[in-house]
Amino acid sequence: MRNDQFLIASYCLTGLVCLCLALAAYLWLRRPAERIFSALPRRDWGNVMKKSFPASTILLALSGFMSVSYYGCSNRTYNNIVSDRAYIISVNQQQVATALSSIVVALFVWAAMILLCLWSIRGEQAKEGPTDQDQD
Repeated sequence: MRNDQFLIASYCLTGLVCLCLALAAYLWLRRPAERIFSALPRRDWGNVMKKSFPASTILLALSGFMSVSYYGCSNRTYNNIVSDRAYIISVNQQQVATALSSIVVALFVWAAMILLCLWSIRGEQAKEGPTDQDQD
């Protein structure tokens, strides 16, 4: 495989890995998050959050992946980049690491939003009064 083909193949494979990591994070958290969103007092908020959860997780991972530049701070030329496979692999590792960091940031933001949702649900339940479960 020529070096320019290696660059293209590794870039596409790394992008696919980052996309799969984002999808895995979304699929792992989808059911609990949807249950919380569906329990919100205002249904329209829950619907918006259900739709924006996968999009934000995937888009943040892809933006983290795409934010890493092959040219870097040393202003390398295309010929220098293509000729150095070790450099290409190190940039691919940086792309995966940055995508994972972006996924973690997205999950922390969503954790804060879910905390606010739970707080809202709890406040709504307190307004309704004690239930049979609370009296036990």
